[in-house]
Amino acid sequence: MAKRFVFMGAGAVGSYVGGLIAKAGKDVTLIDPWPDHINTIRANGLSIGGTQGEHHATPKALHLHEVQSLLNAPADVAILCTKSYDTEWATTLIRDYLAPDGYVVSLQNGINEERIAAIMGWGRTVGCVVGGIGVMLMEPGRVVRTQSPGGPGATVFKVGEPHGRETSRVRELVDLFSIVDSAKPTLNLWGERWSKLVVNSMGNPVSAISGLNGRETAADPIARRIITRLAGEGVAVGEALGYSIEPIRGLDAARWKAGLGGEGLEDLELALAQAAERWTGEEALTSTHQDVVKGRRTEVDYMNGLIADKGREVGVPTPANDAIVTVMKEIERGATVPAVGNLARVG
Repeated sequence: MAKRFVFMGAGAVGSYVGGLIAKAGKDVTLIDPWPDHINTIRANGLSIGGTQGEHHATPKALHLHEVQSLLNAPADVAILCTKSYDTEWATTLIRDYLAPDGYVVSLQNGINEERIAAIMGWGRTVGCVVGGIGVMLMEPGRVVRTQSPGGPGATVFKVGEPHGRETSRVRELVDLFSIVDSAKPTLNLWGERWSKLVVNSMGNPVSAISGLNGRETAADPIARRIITRLAGEGVAVGEALGYSIEPIRGLDAARWKAGLGGEGLEDLELALAQAAERWTGEEALTSTHQDVVKGRRTEVDYMNGLIADKGREVGVPTPANDAIVTVMKEIERGATVPAVGNLARVG
């Protein structure tokens, strides 16, 4: 029998990934709290556009209050695409509608596997680090990719078990996500997770507090210096925690840490500029910037906030990350608006 996949959270990533997998003929159900989005998918299907061309998919779609309809057709794999702050309730909701050997895969920002495992158990928890996919939910039923495909040199999906061994289900997930873009197994899930956390803590909040899009952020000299500081602090904390951190923006993690002392800044900024070349169009906004535009809560507590909290635990100072959290919280409350001038408060 064909496996059933449910995507908990049909925002930009859930809709894009789930939509393309459904288009390939897999049994996919999208579950989301936005009624208009679910209703539009049911009525007209899902429109997918951007750097990989135009596509139309017809996944099944459920409102949150309809999840119990899965009772007689439980899912084999639940792919969690919610915001990090929605992890616990989303995992708890889908837990009872999984097959006995079903499991949860985190496709989220942040590091959420431990919180998922507290509900599911470690044996039913898998991680997938997603990088460089750049998608936006433009309107109900319409998702667009704003970054060029990664290709074999910039793997988008890295799937791993918390225990660090390659299993059959990891290989199956690699095949599944390869429908969308480049994918591979990893034996270093935690190092990949921390590397991605650092990447998210770099451009995402700097774009959000300044109002600059992805390309503009990389082109601004003040923004670039802030980004390199955020990265250096993140690497320093991760190393103190004992992680084997994977390369960041194509450069060894140690080089970003060295940038805190001013070493190799030109190479670091070149790496940022090269990464920005994959962004297309004026609408290319980071996920945190999209949250601000839409008036939603951001994930800053689970990105820069997590780095700062862990820094305090291990005695590593994180002044740039602390400052980012302060400004982002003011923007969330409406006390400050995104503006280039906010960069001076961090840099």
